Amino acid sequence: MRKAVIAVAAVLLAPPAFASENVTISTAATSNMALSQHVFTPTGPDAVLNVGDLQTALATSHIKVVTGSSGSQPGDIVVQDGVTWPANLLILNAQHSIDVLGHLNAAGTADLELKTGPGGVLTFKGGSGRTTFAGASQSLRINTTFYTLVPDLPTLAADISGNPRGDFALLDNYDASTGPIYTHTPIPTTFAGSFQGLGNSISNLTIQDSTPHEDAALFAVLINRGSIAGLNLRNVDVESSAGGSNVAGLLMQNEGLVFNDSVSGRIVQAGASSVGGLVSVNDRGTVSNSISTATVQGGTATTAGGLVGTNNGAIANSYATGNVRCGDGNAGGLVGSNNPRGTIVISLATGDVKIANGGDVGGLVGSNKGGIGNAYAEGAATGGAGANAGGFAGANLSSGQIGNTYSTGAPSGGAGATVGGFVGDDATTNGIQVSYWDTDTSGVSNGAGNTSDPQIQGLTSAQLQSGLPAGFSNAIWDNVGGFNDGFPFLLAVPFSP
Repeated sequence: MRKAVIAVAAVLLAPPAFASENVTISTAATSNMALSQHVFTPTGPDAVLNVGDLQTALATSHIKVVTGSSGSQPGDIVVQDGVTWPANLLILNAQHSIDVLGHLNAAGTADLELKTGPGGVLTFKGGSGRTTFAGASQSLRINTTFYTLVPDLPTLAADISGNPRGDFALLDNYDASTGPIYTHTPIPTTFAGSFQGLGNSISNLTIQDSTPHEDAALFAVLINRGSIAGLNLRNVDVESSAGGSNVAGLLMQNEGLVFNDSVSGRIVQAGASSVGGLVSVNDRGTVSNSISTATVQGGTATTAGGLVGTNNGAIANSYATGNVRCGDGNAGGLVGSNNPRGTIVISLATGDVKIANGGDVGGLVGSNKGGIGNAYAEGAATGGAGANAGGFAGANLSSGQIGNTYSTGAPSGGAGATVGGFVGDDATTNGIQVSYWDTDTSGVSNGAGNTSDPQIQGLTSAQLQSGLPAGFSNAIWDNVGGFNDGFPFLLAVPFSP
């Protein structure tokens, strides 16, 4: 396996140093938690702070919740249930990560500060995890950065135009159907700042761009050190009808960090470029902990992916479920083309992928020249005449490296197509290792369409469901009956259709 893939996976899986205790804010009774001088501190592991107790304390003063400076746990704060406070400052100070699963509602004049520790992240999960504010005059600080709160998309676009390196956050859900149908990218300014959606949604965004060779997405370009995080795009309709353009739901070109974002809806491109559900071109940037359920459709000479069209950067802890269609080119359930600098780790795709004519089509990736590790694909991959079609990858070319992966989808092709249960065309020598395909669900008896590769092994559905395949690490994978239909799943991305 290529060193780049191993390095990315090692960073993602490195556990935090144990230096404090975990704290859950929920409707359960307070336990292992003490209040002193306006600070809630754990007195033991798995501490619980009752929502009512926290709200009562916030009614009279500023309150800080910490995970302590010693203990046996990583020091995560989990907001399990909703918290509403009309005034004063709430500080959540974690030694590691903050996971918001409930609704943090800073009502009235309330303010909020969120602090994560080394290696920790701020995530909004489960659809209901979000943070809202009553108005733009309230204060939000995340770690060392104060954010400007914005109520809607037109305000966000104007603020970024005026300050492309600024820091902005969406203060509540925004329904874009109340605004215009956009004929160009709503935020065309090259963005070098940070945008935090706080788990909120922009819904019903419509972009209908008929200008030839003009890219279309919510954001145009995110450059190095810029970030877009915690945003849900729901029921988007993005279409470029003139062709020759890069099209996506969230972002056209990523050179920064896309983290904890999601897209649902419909993405359509006329052809001759790159289209992705979330990002069109990931150009030396990182896409992590992100999801696309959008359907993706491209025209001829297209690179199309359920999550990312063209990957020249890093993708991790992410998945796509939407179906992908194009006339010809490279198409994959997650990524259309994974180029030599591209890495994909701890990710999956479940959508069906189809190209009408020739090209490379795979359940996870159309063509691969980069590194892929610890990933799986479940969708059918269908190619036209002369196509390369595989349950996982259409083609694994020259520098392509794939390991610790499997596929269950059924690949097929037209006249003269090269079809393999796992990969259509493998142009490497030992470039694929510790990889499997389901001989039952695929209906194909050979792992590669053009060669015999002993590192690609066929297993029945029963064998895949009976335990982890040889070489799969139980620190990354699990296999629990009833979850994911008993097939192996990724611990960091516990997706179950």
